[in-house]
Amino acid sequence: MEQVENIKYEAERKCKSPRLSDFHLSLSAPSRSSGFTLVEMLVSIAIFMIVAVIAVAALLKIVDASKKSQTLQDTVNNINYAMDSITREIRLGSAYTCYPSGMYTGPILQTSQGAQCSPLIISGNSNSNSGTSIAFLSSNTAMDQTNGQSCNLTYAYYFEPVQVPGSNPAVYTWTIEKAQQESNDPSYPSDPCADPLGNTYTQYVPIIDPSIIITAYSLKVNTAVANTQPSVFLYISGYTGSASSTQTYFNLQTTISERT
Repeated sequence: MEQVENIKYEAERKCKSPRLSDFHLSLSAPSRSSGFTLVEMLVSIAIFMIVAVIAVAALLKIVDASKKSQTLQDTVNNINYAMDSITREIRLGSAYTCYPSGMYTGPILQTSQGAQCSPLIISGNSNSNSGTSIAFLSSNTAMDQTNGQSCNLTYAYYFEPVQVPGSNPAVYTWTIEKAQQESNDPSYPSDPCADPLGNTYTQYVPIIDPSIIITAYSLKVNTAVANTQPSVFLYISGYTGSASSTQTYFNLQTTISERT
């Protein structure tokens, strides 16, 4: 009888539903370290884009400022070199002659022929299409083979008008060119000082960079009066740089007296 009861108990136990404790399950909340949510990623991307835009804008300003600074430095160096050259040669020269109606080609200077040139000339004015020249006897000499005497070579500077591309009616700016007699000019081997300016060996050549635009200038020659040395007054105004954001403006003025 007892054996029958044991068999019955085992049968009932096996028919019962399994209990939760019979299974080894580990239930826990999902870990936060497994990744980012969509909202978190969108917020991160938005913050990154804002910082990137600010950084790029600052970088562009730095690059623009650097270009403008370099342009200014190049302009200052080029203009200073040209002005120093003009000032030094005029100061050591003599017989200043101002020619207000274009390029100076002669006659060869031997005595003072100083003259007042036109006053301030500004781009866009009616007289802006005519250049102005100043010529003088330099301190450099050459031997005149015809009479055995030395002569001073003639130098000249010319403000050449340059039409602004696409301007109608025409608007002009200027560049500065230089011509000088050469002591070894094969065209005039016996008398270099008789060589007129503007030919093959004494042609006018630019002395400033094409990127430098002169928009106004004034050139005056004052002949000697009582107790006063002949002098040259020179004023130049303009700018450099093609893009408006990098354009740099300048104004230069000097008075040069003849050294005795």
